Amino acid sequence: ALLRLIVRYGEQIFPITYEDGSEEKYSLAQFVENALHEQEIEDYGELFKKILSECCQNIEKNPHFSPSQYFANHRNPQISSLTINLLADKYLLSNVSKRALGLSDEATNPPIEELIKETELLINGMIGEYIQRQIDHYHKELKKTQSNPAEEERMMQILAKLSELNDIKAQIATIMGMRTIIP
Repeated sequence: ALLRLIVRYGEQIFPITYEDGSEEKYSLAQFVENALHEQEIEDYGELFKKILSECCQNIEKNPHFSPSQYFANHRNPQISSLTINLLADKYLLSNVSKRALGLSDEATNPPIEELIKETELLINGMIGEYIQRQIDHYHKELKKTQSNPAEEERMMQILAKLSELNDIKAQIATIMGMRTIIP
């Protein structure tokens, strides 16, 4: 879903206001790249990395860059095929349904506030998935160390790390409005 936003609206510029009151403008793609970099999340798939990286590079070079056109016509067939699928609307409404719902026939971008909110939600989802993978990894490590009494110090380190990760997971779930069950 985040990749869909990048392909569709990656060039959209929006302001980010920091806690100190300063403000900077980023494209949606740059915002995603910065957020993932700040959280030190790097294992999110090669195609995702390539699309995000190329999108950010092209936006810096060309202010009129269109990610949807660029990636739909990409030289890598996997990227172009994925992009076409991401751009395709799953459900097409008839003209009668559009009028009934008050929708225009034009393809319009969602309001910036909606786009920011959805992007932040999806980024937090990615962070949550990353944290869960780390928790799973440390649970496996814990099982290995439990069978060896000489590894008591390592086991305590793992338990401390698991506690820290579960706290982060709970914070992310709170931000996303979800319940967290910690095993």
